[in-house]
Amino acid sequence: MKIKRETVLDHLCGYIISFAVQYMMLFEIIYSEILTEKFFMKKYKEGGYQIAKKLKVSEKTFSVIIKDMISYCKKESASGKVDFFNPKEISHLQDIYRMLQWNKWLVIVLAISVMGLLIILKHNRSLKIIPRIFLKSEIVVLGIILLLGLIAFVDMKTFINKTHLIIFTNNLWIMNPVTDKIVFFFPMKFFGQILKYLLLRVLFQWGILTAIAILVEKWSR
Repeated sequence: MKIKRETVLDHLCGYIISFAVQYMMLFEIIYSEILTEKFFMKKYKEGGYQIAKKLKVSEKTFSVIIKDMISYCKKESASGKVDFFNPKEISHLQDIYRMLQWNKWLVIVLAISVMGLLIILKHNRSLKIIPRIFLKSEIVVLGIILLLGLIAFVDMKTFINKTHLIIFTNNLWIMNPVTDKIVFFFPMKFFGQILKYLLLRVLFQWGILTAIAILVEKWSR
């Protein structure tokens, strides 16, 4: 039986599939696990920030404020039970909403693209290259994440500022601690908690996928 030779197109499809899947996984972790009231409240408690006390609000009101803040990011609106954020803060939260919406559409496009590329690889009888390519691309992605984590560890404030400059096209994210109370919700240590969780979560999830890829690679020989 003649062995099918792998083409440049096969490898290109494989790498696009691999990076697309990893991007979709990363977005899912951020959207469904990090950007939640449960995550925020847990990390606030672990950090001992006592934000409610600093803002002079009850724990119940503080919980509603957190829900509203996340709601602005996910739905572009809030419950209206508390009038806490000023127009500038709301505009910035809605900027986050628009960014997340853009990424949701990107994830949909990537998912459709992955299915199409898998069909191409199946037609070319080249599906077996995916595990090998996935392992290679994982090394690249994990290397980038570890590098970013190291940069953040060395100078978290600069890292956060540069990240915001890249993501946002306006300066609404530059807050005044005197007039913009949202600053209290994001102490620098909290960003460190987010990055730590994200790194560990990604390493765990991709570790499982790496093990699967290795097993599939062995079985396909």
